[in-house]
Amino acid sequence: LAQDSEAHLPDQKHVPTVDAEEISAAQPYARPESFGLQLYDHEKGENIVGKAIPHASARLQVTGEAKYVDDMPLFANALHSALVLSTKPHALIEAVDTEEALAIEGVVGYYGHEQVRGGNDIGPVIPDEECFAKDKVTCVGQVIGIVVAETEQQAREAARKVRVQYKDLPPIMSIEDAIESDSFYGENWESKVERGDVDECFASGACTHVVEGDMKIGAQDHFYLETNA
Repeated sequence: LAQDSEAHLPDQKHVPTVDAEEISAAQPYARPESFGLQLYDHEKGENIVGKAIPHASARLQVTGEAKYVDDMPLFANALHSALVLSTKPHALIEAVDTEEALAIEGVVGYYGHEQVRGGNDIGPVIPDEECFAKDKVTCVGQVIGIVVAETEQQAREAARKVRVQYKDLPPIMSIEDAIESDSFYGENWESKVERGDVDECFASGACTHVVEGDMKIGAQDHFYLETNA
């Protein structure tokens, strides 16, 4: 298909221009058509448990007919935005200078925590994050503000022109660092898994083997992309 697509006429085949001695010794790559098969063991009747039910959007997605945001044309007079992100892992925000950014042609404005109507606190379960960092940043890449402009290029250029003045704070890289710095989650944040009674088990003498140690894993949180990409 790739070779035929390079032909100028419908009945004209592509003729390679590379000498045979310079062509790789590897075999041409051919990929068969994709297919899939899934079997279900389901009893007939009204029992819905275990029944194969297609996803509501499956047919549109597998045929390529599903429309995502990037497939849609922009509306007339649509604006573009670019985020102003922290360049420090842990620091106080002393000042945000937007004068140079706002002077760029096509820039409509800059918006930070001051322009957020209602609460600035967000979070999927517990609102313990800020939409726009107000007084302090706790990681590189944390959102401080957003620049809006007539074109994407103007927005990105203006975002780079926003000057943020920081006061560095000691980085907290581990649980031990957090304990030493007295850095803990708020009183309303609690997440733990408990099963059984450890003290009762030790007191019973039934623990014939005791294994001690530490295990550390990074936090994970899924992010739903559809229908953005």
